Amino acid sequence: MTRIIDVAQYIVEHQPDVDRMKLQKLCFYSQAWHLAWAGGRLFEEDMQGWTYGPVAPRLWKAVKLAENDAQSSSAPVESIRSGDSARLSEYERAVIDAVVVHYGKLKGTVLSDKSHSTRTWRESRAGLTRTDRGNVPLSLKTLRAEAVASSMTGDSPTPPAIFPPVSADGLATAVDRVERRNWDTLRALADL
Repeated sequence: MTRIIDVAQYIVEHQPDVDRMKLQKLCFYSQAWHLAWAGGRLFEEDMQGWTYGPVAPRLWKAVKLAENDAQSSSAPVESIRSGDSARLSEYERAVIDAVVVHYGKLKGTVLSDKSHSTRTWRESRAGLTRTDRGNVPLSLKTLRAEAVASSMTGDSPTPPAIFPPVSADGLATAVDRVERRNWDTLRALADL
């Protein structure tokens, strides 16, 4: 599975002005839209509800290690230590590209505010004060549901023109699931 540092490295290579906050939020939205379009995670690491929005601790540490301590948090991130964008599949790159096209013109603070309006982030912050850091992983189920709902209202990136890779076993499992869920309807249609 892809690592968040690989996703972040790809974003840095294609969005040269990205700062720490914006990078975290672009990773968050890349995960959300991959969940909605492909049905599974883009990267393995969990994100948590921190004060300024969703943050992946592993990415936060990787960026901090690569930065000079005197560097401003709004300075562009130049690279991600150990990140390798070549590890991404064509489909994963297409999802990230769609997210960057849709959200990339927004500042990190705007993306932070936008992420605060998600139920996913608010649920992870339950019981915390405004300044508490938070360490509760974001719910992938809620994140996917919110992305799907956003796509219904038109507030979404354009889905990639290519389809995610699916194994024969994965396809057979999906067909079986649809058949079980819609058995009565399929049977009625077969009898017509």
